[in-house]
Amino acid sequence: MNKPPVVLDSTCFILAWKLPEFLRERALFTTGEVSGEMRSPEAIQRFSAVSPAVKNPGKESLEKARGISEKLRDRRLSVTDISVLALALELNCPVVTDDYSLQNACFGAGIEPIPLSFRGISEMRKFAPDSGNKGQLGRPKDK
Repeated sequence: MNKPPVVLDSTCFILAWKLPEFLRERALFTTGEVSGEMRSPEAIQRFSAVSPAVKNPGKESLEKARGISEKLRDRRLSVTDISVLALALELNCPVVTDDYSLQNACFGAGIEPIPLSFRGISEMRKFAPDSGNKGQLGRPKDK
């Protein structure tokens, strides 16, 4: 049985990480934005060792990912995070990340987030409209 591919986020390479056994049977993808974030020699070495296919998502997928981010009111998602989410939407596959904001966006998109080093989140959170850029969680105010 073929397992679905996965999209790898920057945290897979920036954090001290070894490719888990359960991912070795899958096609591994990432985006050009992720590969552009590899700056330390260690991250570059891990990226080269894993050698994921680099694929940039299409415009429609990027717009859908931005819409999910806006719906969740999460201003912490970077351009790279949006690209990873968009590619996962395009490929209809899980995202491997330890980034809680990206995991939250995956939940919002109906995409499975796979954490590596940390436990990961267990439910989606919507950010309060007046929480600013501080990442405070809260319930949206009723109109």
